[in-house]
Amino acid sequence: MSIPRKGLGRLAGVLIVAAAATLAAAAPAVAAGSSISIETLKFKHANIDATSTVVNTLTFTIADSHTNATGIGGDLFVRQLGSAPGTFIGDTYDVFFSFGNSGFGGATFVSGSPQKSTYTYDFVVPTYANAAKATWIVSKVVISDGLAGGNLNADPANLGHFQDSFTAKENIDTIKPSYQMNWDTNSGPSHRPYLFLDGTHPVRTGYTVDVQDGQSGFWKGSLQLRGPTGQTVMAPFAYVEPNAETTASGCGFSGGGTINDTSCGVDVTFPADAAPGVWNVAQVSLTDNAGNRFVDKQPDTTPITLTSNSALAAHDFSLTPNPVDDWIGDVTVQVGMTVTGATGGVSAIYVESDGVSGCLPGATTPTIGADGTVSVPVLMFQRSPSCPIDGIAVVDGAGNIALYGPDYGAPDPGLTITNIPDTVAPVATAASLSTTTISDEQISTGPGIDLIVQITSQIAPVDQFSIVLYDVDGNSVGEEFGGTGVLGGLNGTMTQSLPLPFFLAPGTYTVGFSITDEGGLTSSYGISGDVNSQPLPSGPLSFTVTP
Repeated sequence: MSIPRKGLGRLAGVLIVAAAATLAAAAPAVAAGSSISIETLKFKHANIDATSTVVNTLTFTIADSHTNATGIGGDLFVRQLGSAPGTFIGDTYDVFFSFGNSGFGGATFVSGSPQKSTYTYDFVVPTYANAAKATWIVSKVVISDGLAGGNLNADPANLGHFQDSFTAKENIDTIKPSYQMNWDTNSGPSHRPYLFLDGTHPVRTGYTVDVQDGQSGFWKGSLQLRGPTGQTVMAPFAYVEPNAETTASGCGFSGGGTINDTSCGVDVTFPADAAPGVWNVAQVSLTDNAGNRFVDKQPDTTPITLTSNSALAAHDFSLTPNPVDDWIGDVTVQVGMTVTGATGGVSAIYVESDGVSGCLPGATTPTIGADGTVSVPVLMFQRSPSCPIDGIAVVDGAGNIALYGPDYGAPDPGLTITNIPDTVAPVATAASLSTTTISDEQISTGPGIDLIVQITSQIAPVDQFSIVLYDVDGNSVGEEFGGTGVLGGLNGTMTQSLPLPFFLAPGTYTVGFSITDEGGLTSSYGISGDVNSQPLPSGPLSFTVTP
């Protein structure tokens, strides 16, 4: 993955100061046509002992002739100078700054205005290098005041070699990096190391590489993957300081850890013309900040299988049964298909769903039908409305793969398990009360009155009810809504207590109720104001409260 530059993202327009091995003249550095210049840029110490932790303070002053500029900011980059002119060793240290702001790992604003401002940064000098003496320099500077117009885009060819550097006494790094590596299960479709080649688009996966280097720390590395025809793919990665500019996959700032013990997410991209078959990591290369390089030509990690479905293929996909009646309980559905080109038979079929659709793939060893078709089960959970099949991976006895479905970016077989629709509301065939007389004392002390309803459903069982009590004037004096788990099937008895309010006045009261099935269909009986309410199945329900 490419790591974004936070500093450059804040403002538009740049002034770039190229690195050089020698100090420039004292004149300010300015790009032709730019309003911005660097007036001072200096480390506190020209020579320093960095064999133990030490800080060398960098001070710099930025001028801007734009009188209407209200802010200015950018990045300074510090690196160790290499042995050849214009070369560097190790990681880039990004020092970002912004007018009026301090902290957050960047430079400290000292004083001034957007037209002339001074900053300091305490650079913690690395204690290990490739030699007893190392030169550290400001390798690049990027500045902007955020104003529109191309006059702030300075041409590096017009800049003076204005920079600063210092020499540090260092401990010599004598060790090479070490690592552990795993295929990143989150980087593959459906967490499987299979990728589909459509012949047009590149495909991507990734590895996690944990690198340790106890001295100068990890700098950069690469993975080389080799395919069945000898074709190779390179995947670079590097330790990334905050805001550092890199096109390699990131470690440290993006993946966690420190420069001495870091986790790297390494992106691997296979071109559209990559050879189908098994690809293995053939080489791991690691380099630390002192230039020490470790190469492992026999890494042990998960291979990646690429397929274009040319050698092994499946067709005539089916779901049996479909739709399913899952209103009462879970239902097993067989995902079937015809497979051609299998070597050594079909050893496994992996079915993928999105994980939230209420279904669960089962055994992966296929069942072979009398007609030669193969199938594996998927469990459709009770009351699940649908289950899309998002991916299918077919594996034969020789390890060949055929992939289908959007999870793999492969041809979609268009399989979705659905349940049968609930089209018929439940029916109350009889209703009664456990008693028709109750005293006002019993209302508060019990027992109360139960509503007993005989229910028949054709498709979905009842799981909700409501009860309403009415006085002689038809006013509602008590209501209750809730769910019931009493019914274990389509037909059964629902028993619920009437909602009897305390201090219910003596007199006669009537009862209305409704029942709702798991599909949301409702039948009402004796409910006032409900135009769809039906007469009570066994005649009016009433009870009397006595003093």
